[in-house]
Amino acid sequence: MAKVPLKLVLVLALAGCLGVLVTVTLEVRTLENSGLGGEQEAFGELAGLMRKENRLVRLELQRGESVAAFGLRSNGWWWTLEPMRGMADQAWVQSWEHLISAPRWTRILKAEEWNPVGIFEEVEMRWWGMRGQGKVRYLRLAAHPNHAYLELEDGRAIKVEVERPPQWPKQASHFRSRRIWPFQSEAVKELTLERPGLKKTWQRKGDQWVSVGGPGSARWKTFFENWPHMIWERSLEKVERKGPPLGEFKVTFEEGGASLLQMSLEPIHGPVAQYSGDPVGMVLSQETLDLLLVRP
Repeated sequence: MAKVPLKLVLVLALAGCLGVLVTVTLEVRTLENSGLGGEQEAFGELAGLMRKENRLVRLELQRGESVAAFGLRSNGWWWTLEPMRGMADQAWVQSWEHLISAPRWTRILKAEEWNPVGIFEEVEMRWWGMRGQGKVRYLRLAAHPNHAYLELEDGRAIKVEVERPPQWPKQASHFRSRRIWPFQSEAVKELTLERPGLKKTWQRKGDQWVSVGGPGSARWKTFFENWPHMIWERSLEKVERKGPPLGEFKVTFEEGGASLLQMSLEPIHGPVAQYSGDPVGMVLSQETLDLLLVRP
């Protein structure tokens, strides 16, 4: 691996003594000078994603028979495309994105050196960027749990550091964000809650929410303070409702569309929220349900 000398000049001033000029030479590895960043190198397409102009816009991951696909929206948020649509778990997708766009690599193994033994995790990664696309195989070996390997199509492998390896979800719904409101507040034009004894509409004016038809209670202030941070406890692939709905929100978006979020009771799991047309139910804590229904 090529090394780049950098000279750091440190001037140490000691009381009562002459200044001492010290020259220190450091050996620093850089991608551009490693012999791996050229267009002729197999690593070139991977290295190219470190440039901002080649931002990832689509990512596909396959682990065994499980496949997940993600697309980057114009607002900078990742959305799941497969196995079910919705806002993705941003931190989870970004952990895979960073393996490609900013790998903390420690070693390059030639094809004849690379002989993986004790594989306990294998994920095929395909990506599409603004200026290119590519494919690598992500591997973790029992002998090196704190590292992962990115196997290139030409047979070479890149050893990278991984402090917290991404954990593959046990359920398809866990590829999605755990936020109950899986969109940015700036995208919402109007919010209407309807439940027994109450129907209330709020409109967004810049960064503020304005009550339609009179001021809202202090409970509404608490609702909007917690709105971006509300999360579900766990997901249900199939929801069976017990009794009538507890309440529902109609969310109207600036772009013209609308979504309906309904809260109900599930016989076994208790309070559940579910978007109309979405098979996945979101199990709620009692505290979150009270916040959603805006009740004391």
